[in-house]
Amino acid sequence: MTSTLFKVLNARKQGWILAVITDFFKHQRWPTSLPQASRGIAVFEANGANLTGTHPPLSAVFRAARKLRVASQRVVVAVVSEDSAFLAAFAEWSMRSRLLVWSTRLLVLTRLQLTRVQHLHKALSFTNSLLLTPHHGRGTRNRLRVSVVLPYSKAGSEPLVVATWTADRGLTLTSHLPLFPQKFDKFIRRAHVSVAMEQSHLHKAFMEDDPSSPGKQRLGFKGYIVTVLDYLVKGLNITYTFIRPPDGKWGNLQEDGTVTGMVGQVFRQEADIGLGPFALNPKRTAVIEFTVPLLIGSFKVFGGRESPQVDPWGFLFPLAPLVWAATMAALVLVSAAVLLHYVRFHKRTDKQDIVLKTLTITGILLQQCVEFRRHLVWWERLVLGLWMLTTLVLAKSYAGNLMSLLAVRHVPQPFQSLRDVLDASHVIMIWHKGSSPAQYMKDATSGIFYEVQKTEKEGRLQFLPIIAYPSALNDVKQGRKVIVDFDLVTTSYNSKHFSAAGSCPYYLGRETAATQSLAMISQKDNPILLSLNRRILNMNEAGLFQLWFQNARPNATACTSSPTKITISAPFSLTNIWAMFVVLVAGQGLGLLFLCLEVLHVCTSFHLDHNL
Repeated sequence: MTSTLFKVLNARKQGWILAVITDFFKHQRWPTSLPQASRGIAVFEANGANLTGTHPPLSAVFRAARKLRVASQRVVVAVVSEDSAFLAAFAEWSMRSRLLVWSTRLLVLTRLQLTRVQHLHKALSFTNSLLLTPHHGRGTRNRLRVSVVLPYSKAGSEPLVVATWTADRGLTLTSHLPLFPQKFDKFIRRAHVSVAMEQSHLHKAFMEDDPSSPGKQRLGFKGYIVTVLDYLVKGLNITYTFIRPPDGKWGNLQEDGTVTGMVGQVFRQEADIGLGPFALNPKRTAVIEFTVPLLIGSFKVFGGRESPQVDPWGFLFPLAPLVWAATMAALVLVSAAVLLHYVRFHKRTDKQDIVLKTLTITGILLQQCVEFRRHLVWWERLVLGLWMLTTLVLAKSYAGNLMSLLAVRHVPQPFQSLRDVLDASHVIMIWHKGSSPAQYMKDATSGIFYEVQKTEKEGRLQFLPIIAYPSALNDVKQGRKVIVDFDLVTTSYNSKHFSAAGSCPYYLGRETAATQSLAMISQKDNPILLSLNRRILNMNEAGLFQLWFQNARPNATACTSSPTKITISAPFSLTNIWAMFVVLVAGQGLGLLFLCLEVLHVCTSFHLDHNL
């Protein structure tokens, strides 16, 4: 094949040829829309007169070649040309159309130096490719150098020669490297990459001395994700420098097509890697590619715990509602039974005496002094004895539980879900500016997130960067605001406060609004992602990431299940038991009302009798 390509190069001066060689196909038959060729080779040919990116034949060629690549399992793309304009167009279109992915092998045969075609240098450095260039010299007729362009190498640097080819000897390896080496597994020569990064709750930016950098200083970060980066780049044999996004955002694809924040820096290739970590969402996936997930986060409501309070209606809690209902039902039934018995079998008994005996049942329940004016018969003794025993057990149980409950303080946690926050019209919701949760909410067309979206017109939404969260924590603690973000972010504020003061001033709502995976990012089809993924999986399996992540958040779980009730020993104030006095005043008022009605009834009866 090499000799054939060499003959083609010698024969062609202005045109170019693109061949796609396949080992075998995924499907039983070739796609009907592709050029047919024997032995698994499709040849695409055109002249170099029209090479603009908008020219229909050129775009059609790449679409057809990509269809063949998708339909095949192993593909080799061979390009023969000495036209710099075509090679530049090929480099651009092959990456744009995704003709070249890491599983696709590329052979480029040309007499041109890479310094004349910078776009080709970049394409060769990020693909599984070999550069074939003729070598002219004494005794070197029909000789080719087989080279590899190393990743992230400068445009003017020489490629690494791995083999030579001559018509007489064929292919001869000149290094320990195989053809098509896995140059992204561990970089053969140390490379340098740029990493997009921004400050967060667990990562702080600083400037450190560096004589080789402009201004003798360079940007640095401290945090657990930087430890992860150091682990990964050490295995890859690369160095890095940080760059910050001008807008300070994590970034998303906007409706006008622009990409903001760190995501935009990676998309525009201003940065090679985005550290983040970034939450996966459809808009980001449209412009960049993620590594395997580092961790999974859930965004929940983060609110402030109010001061412990005594429930003024706590005197009702010693007995469950069903016990209260059963007690009242028993009181009514026993009183009715006594009343019916006296009315039915003691007709001569004074009506006033019958009423007093019936009210005796209520007096026993209220632990009042009860006086009996005459000797009791056996059934009266039995009823009163059983009723006294029942009320004694109830009274002792009530008193014991009441003593315990009066020492309990309730810690209000009113916002357990987004619905609770929406129902509280005075509460403002804080969302991370330019983040995936905020984008998730803005893109919603129905459901709870759409309802949250509509509250922006009411002034109930506030968007802040993570580093501005501490300025809003006082309002969160007082209940005027809540933060809606990943629990991985908000729990750090509780852990810091617990480490410093031993208390948990904030809480997380029980309901999970949504769950997303978080990962690092790079450009689409960047082979470095394959190496990063393998090392991230090994790191997670060894438990290193969890160790570094937990060390960055000491006492992170101390406030996870903080109690909503606490027990203290302190004197009571009127504000704690005002409900008891409400019941007392209401009872006295009701008694006074009946007394007035009784007096009015007596006076009316007396007046009528006097007139008669």
